[in-house]
Amino acid sequence: MAHWRRTTRSEPRPRRGQEPRPVQDSATTPLTLSPGCRWRTWEGESVLYDTRSDATHYLNAFSTQVLHCIEQGIAEPDAITRRVRSALGLRAWVATQRDVHRALAELWIAGIIIAAEAEKDAP
Repeated sequence: MAHWRRTTRSEPRPRRGQEPRPVQDSATTPLTLSPGCRWRTWEGESVLYDTRSDATHYLNAFSTQVLHCIEQGIAEPDAITRRVRSALGLRAWVATQRDVHRALAELWIAGIIIAAEAEKDAP
């Protein structure tokens, strides 16, 4: 089970295509939406705007559910997997769990989610 370790100044954010380094279960870092990101959902379609990079991201239903979990303070991948499965009516536990890890990694690499402690340091 992988969790996401917050980065420090001596440890740069992973580059595109690289996943964040996994750490032990006991070192889980709470995640939060990056301060520069704003998102809305209209009729089941979600769009996220990053004010820092001026980028707009279309979110599929899966990523939308993952972000809902992050906003509610649920950062444990197993808990997110259960919530997403329930919300979307998915049955395949393993595929869903793998997809949650992939979604978290992609959101992290894009700078959409960050470690909750890093939010205080963000501009």
